[in-house]
Amino acid sequence: MKNRFYRKNLVIGILLLIFGTIIVPIIKSSDMSNVNNSLEDKTIISSIINESLLDLQYIYNITRDLSYIILTEYNESAGEVPLGRYFGSKGEHKAAEILFENMTKLGLYTYMEEINNTDTLSYKQKIASNIELLERGLTVNEISSGSKINVTNCSIGPRSNLTDLTSFIRLSLREIKYKNPIIYNITKKLIPFILPPVNGTLDKKYNLYDAERLTNNFSYKNLRVIRKPTNYSLVGDLINHVRNNEPFVYIYKEMSFSNWPKEKTYFNGFIYNFLAKNMPNAEQVLWTLFQPNCKGIIYYDSDDKTYNTGASGSIPIICINKSIGQKIDENPSNYKIDFYVNQSWNEDVLSYNVIGQLNGTNPDETIIISCLYDSCWCQGTGDSAIGMAIVLGIAKYFVDNKITPKCNIRFIGFCGEEAGMRGAYFYEAIHRKENITTIFDLNQLGFLPTDPKVAFKIASNKESLSSTLFRIANETDYKKRTNNVSELMMDIKEKSGGPISNAMAFAEANYYGIKPYNTIFFAKYYNWTRHHRDGVNHMEGDVLKYFYWKDTSITGELICNITKYFVINPDCWFENDTFTAIDSPVDEDNLNDSIKATFTMKSILPHDLVMVNASLIKKETNEVVVNKIFNYTINSAGIEETITLTLPEYEKPGWYKCTLYLYNSTGRINEILHLKDNNVNDISPSPPEVFYYYLYPYD
Repeated sequence: MKNRFYRKNLVIGILLLIFGTIIVPIIKSSDMSNVNNSLEDKTIISSIINESLLDLQYIYNITRDLSYIILTEYNESAGEVPLGRYFGSKGEHKAAEILFENMTKLGLYTYMEEINNTDTLSYKQKIASNIELLERGLTVNEISSGSKINVTNCSIGPRSNLTDLTSFIRLSLREIKYKNPIIYNITKKLIPFILPPVNGTLDKKYNLYDAERLTNNFSYKNLRVIRKPTNYSLVGDLINHVRNNEPFVYIYKEMSFSNWPKEKTYFNGFIYNFLAKNMPNAEQVLWTLFQPNCKGIIYYDSDDKTYNTGASGSIPIICINKSIGQKIDENPSNYKIDFYVNQSWNEDVLSYNVIGQLNGTNPDETIIISCLYDSCWCQGTGDSAIGMAIVLGIAKYFVDNKITPKCNIRFIGFCGEEAGMRGAYFYEAIHRKENITTIFDLNQLGFLPTDPKVAFKIASNKESLSSTLFRIANETDYKKRTNNVSELMMDIKEKSGGPISNAMAFAEANYYGIKPYNTIFFAKYYNWTRHHRDGVNHMEGDVLKYFYWKDTSITGELICNITKYFVINPDCWFENDTFTAIDSPVDEDNLNDSIKATFTMKSILPHDLVMVNASLIKKETNEVVVNKIFNYTINSAGIEETITLTLPEYEKPGWYKCTLYLYNSTGRINEILHLKDNNVNDISPSPPEVFYYYLYPYD
């Protein structure tokens, strides 16, 4: 009898491990490290604001308003769960109102586009559906002292199943693909055959499909606590807990985001390590298999003040801070856990993409500048109130400086990114008939890092864009100006357009031949231990106090510079240009050997990095005998400059002229990278005002 029991559970375990990776949604995990950073001084901040290309105070104000939604919109004393700006929540609705109001004030053509369960999506899941968390509570009972701790600073996610497929199958398969392409291909082909039947044995046991079962109250009392296995056995360890036949929760310290993906499990042994390398969230998948005994998983941070948020799975995910979690983990037999979750399945979630359009000279082309405006259950400052505010800051830059782009620009706040890029996938699907050519997508940006090696990543789905993007980015001098707080990286992700973000919706459509798009993605990735973190009274984790003024200013400038390259045809020109033959004051004769050009340069832009190519040309042969390149930052008021070109000592006396070629920021990049043949914005002198001067070689 015992042997049959072992064999039965072993077979079930192995079968479920094959498809278990598609049952559980991906949780973007991180680990909070102690940070010893001094925030920027007010005097320094004032200086940064004054020197910023974009209106940095405006960006901060938008960031503040979005961040504080979790503090102002929820009545926690009445038991309301503070969901921040999460998909479909009242916080997300408030954020949409803030964006709509600010876009309207800028004079953009502004509207909110409600997402719905359209059939035009390439996948058939209901995109405007979600599990809503209504109530939750956690009590930790210490057996030795008899004390009870009602834990309010925690996150308990709803229990999901295969009904809620909008994002996690796609994301799980994507993660598996990058980890192990062989397993990815096998899993993808086996999905239609290995998914259990509706109302079958596994469906009844694991609640896999029935949406009605997602509307439920889960309440558990006096659950024992178990921690990670400590030997090389896999199935044996798990079965021993099942044989005990006493409900339990499993606890472990959440993996460090700074070591991702190296540190993916705390299991020991070959089998555990193999599973961790090839399966997202191995711990959650494994313990899910052993329902109904396993009632939940407790993740605890490596920081006393913070905990992860927004996690959901096939069993409830409970996230707590280190001060509580470590005590339980060190002596699990001394604790019992009570928790409850009240949740509801909503097939008609109300959520909006917020869109503000600036019309260009060519109404037949549209470029999108976007960011998520939702968040996990926290302030969501770095992920991504700051990014959304930078989008509005770029819009304000165009409006304030009366810049008319060469095509329509849509500044978009996408909803539901944390729930699987809902808004972006919806938008791409229903706007395919429009000539949308390029998508700039911003994600987590502008925060004070917890590790100096955090990477600022620019990613694209087109290799042909990489040299242009990186050249413009490097000229912003981001790394040096931010005191090396980040490495600037260029990445090409043909299918996804970059890490998990709204750009995926457009990059995938391009990859599969649905419609051509260029996607350009900006984010600071990895080594950010506040990712998705909430903390005491919502004032720790990803919060406004870590708004990094200098980084946000330079990041906004970098993104704006790249944006201008694609959406503006800047006009710059020479004025008051004069040429004079002179004798170099340091040579040994008094013969004219140089031409001095004095000129004024102006631009329609308030700030433009231009290039002047100055040439000394021989009249007899039209040969260029001297050529020099000069870079200037000019503005609409204009700047006056002087260039002197001297005839080299090896040249012969004769008639020479000086010609100046002016390249605006766009033409300058094209010329440097040899992208086009004619990049000149203006020439001085232009016919018929061409003068030749008799010069002698420099002596």
